[in-house]
Amino acid sequence: MNRLIKRTFFLLLILGMTAQLQARGNNLIDVNINNEDLEVEYTNINAWSRNSQTLFSAGMLNAYDKDDIRHMLYTVTLMQEGLTDLRGVSFGIGFRGVFSMLDEKVDPYGKNDSHEVGALGVRAKFMYTFPLRVKTILGLTANYGPRSLSINTEMEQYREYRLELSAEPIDGGWIYAGYRGIEFKFDNDEVYEMNQKLYVGMKIYF
Repeated sequence: MNRLIKRTFFLLLILGMTAQLQARGNNLIDVNINNEDLEVEYTNINAWSRNSQTLFSAGMLNAYDKDDIRHMLYTVTLMQEGLTDLRGVSFGIGFRGVFSMLDEKVDPYGKNDSHEVGALGVRAKFMYTFPLRVKTILGLTANYGPRSLSINTEMEQYREYRLELSAEPIDGGWIYAGYRGIEFKFDNDEVYEMNQKLYVGMKIYF
């Protein structure tokens, strides 16, 4: 059953990316790195109204945990973002699907093979744009996936948060620095911290 879910996940990923690449709107490539990790994400942005937009993203994180074990995390995200009545404040809500294979060395049940983890989480994002000459944004994103939205019967929660400070020194080109935390909690009370790292990156609109 898990293999079927995994194949369906990747099929939806490919179909979604193909459809969005052909859709009208702006495109965004986002790349961030640190000494050990690499994350790449593609986003298609379509205006929904004057003050809101719909974003579809697909990405991959090549990350090392605190025990120096490498994992690949695949993500698909759908969000709606818009301005609020407060000056400089915008807010977003949506969903984020994640999938990865835990190495046997960190498997919470001590199995001799890799352990699949995956979930569909709800997502919320807060952004504040500073009144500066160079456009600068502080963003906080939180994702939460309960057991009811997990592909694993053993997984209790998926949690992810990010804090980023971004600046746009040239039109359509952003640079940023941030911190992310990604973890999975299992029904035996084990919590696996997949990634807790600082990073720097850039975003390019085209």
